[in-house]
Amino acid sequence: MALGESGHSRRVNDLLANSRAEHARHIQNIGGAARQAGPTSNYSPTLPFLLPAPALAAELNEAAPVPPPQPARKKPAGPPPPPSWVSHSHPVDAGTDLLAATAESCRLREELLRFIFCRLPTPWNINDLPTLVDWCLLSLLDPFDAEAISELPAHLRQRLVRLAAIHRPLTRDQLKVCWGGDYSGTGGEVIILGRETYGAMKGLLHALHRAGEAPLPEESWDTPMHLLAAPQLPVLHTLVLVKTPLPSLTLLPRTLTHLSLVNCTFDAMRTARNLPKTLPLIEWIEIRECEGIEWSFFGTLDWGRWTALRGARLIPARQEGGRAG
Repeated sequence: MALGESGHSRRVNDLLANSRAEHARHIQNIGGAARQAGPTSNYSPTLPFLLPAPALAAELNEAAPVPPPQPARKKPAGPPPPPSWVSHSHPVDAGTDLLAATAESCRLREELLRFIFCRLPTPWNINDLPTLVDWCLLSLLDPFDAEAISELPAHLRQRLVRLAAIHRPLTRDQLKVCWGGDYSGTGGEVIILGRETYGAMKGLLHALHRAGEAPLPEESWDTPMHLLAAPQLPVLHTLVLVKTPLPSLTLLPRTLTHLSLVNCTFDAMRTARNLPKTLPLIEWIEIRECEGIEWSFFGTLDWGRWTALRGARLIPARQEGGRAG
């Protein structure tokens, strides 16, 4: 009886040993096949495949030839140049269409808006990788979903307008949707690109001007509560204009703290010289290649009126030879 039990145990041990050997060979075969197959889909995109892909990622899908390696350039002796001398952007053809949905136009808008976007009350670095929220907001632009956008809170609509300024410029009617009926949709920030949206900006400035001149109701015992509690139009603190006429300075609210004028046109040089008097609260100002603005103009500004000024970027208009004046 004991002999039979020992034979049965030996048979079980043999079966277990064979099973372990087969399992080990199976694992080795799988590992060898995986090494020969190369990388799998572990690094495939994790976003939903139905999410629209805006122009933001257009260049990522284009297979570009690998440039030949360049020999390392020897650095000159001495200390490095100051940061203000170093340009991190590549020049874009001046004839590029500002509003086109092309990669070249997108780079042009990035170059024109990079300075002021980094210095807004809520700064945004254009070079940062887009977040999942950014992708979701961009998906509302093509096609333009007015109903969904009108329900977004102000900080998301503000972010949406900034993203659109880079990747898909908004039309006049689309801007009005983002601003909302009471112009509070973007939190006191207005970004205008091109002459096509000039009418929307002018309507906004006229509304703010009328609201500023309207007398406040006198508070007395018989004043209706709905008049005392009437919401006021928001304070406009940021105005960014690119390739658009500058409206009359009498329309610009004195509450502006951030102003960027890129390739704009003034109605008169006297109007331009009155900027410090009209906008005394300016903290950051950019005047870049505006028509008729030369180096001598910057010396005529009364800089002492801008007591809160933190920084400025001043680039005169290009002359016919292509160089700045």
